[in-house]
Amino acid sequence: MPRCVVNLREQTIQIMRDMKKLNLLLIALLCCVIYSCSKDNDEPIYVSYLSGTFTPGGKYALVATVDGVAVTSGEAKLTVNPEKQTEGVLTLNNIVSGYALLSVDVSIEQILVNNVNRYKIEGTKTVYGKTVDCSGILAAETYYEAERTLTLTVTVK
Repeated sequence: MPRCVVNLREQTIQIMRDMKKLNLLLIALLCCVIYSCSKDNDEPIYVSYLSGTFTPGGKYALVATVDGVAVTSGEAKLTVNPEKQTEGVLTLNNIVSGYALLSVDVSIEQILVNNVNRYKIEGTKTVYGKTVDCSGILAAETYYEAERTLTLTVTVK
C-alpha cells in the first residue's frame, strides 16, 4: 500500500475519534442546558395546614382591630383552597360591626419576618356599598399543630 493511503486512513481514524469526543461533549453540554432551563421554584407550597378558626385568647389566637378598635370577641375562620393554596376564604363571625357573618376572598403569601416563615393574608370585599379591607400576618409553625396567631387589621370604608 502506498504511504499516502496509509496516512489518509490514519487521519480518517483520528478524525472519527475526535468527532466521538465532540459528540459526547455536545451531549453533556445539551444536558446541562436542558437541566438549567427548568423552573427553579416549581414545587407548590403546602399551606392547607394553616386552615383553622381563630378567636381572641384561643389556642389559635386572633389579635384583631377593626377601624383601629381592638376586637375582644367573635372569630375568624381561615379556609385555604386545597387546589390553589395561595388563595383562601377568611370568614369573619361577629368581628365587623353590622355584619354578623362576612366572607372575604384572600390571598396567602409566604414571607420571611426576622428569618422566620410567616404568611401574609390580604383581601377586599365590597358589601352594601362599603369596602372591607382585611390584611394580616399569620404566625404558624410549618406543619405543626401548636399555637398559632393571626394578627388582623380590618378597615371599613
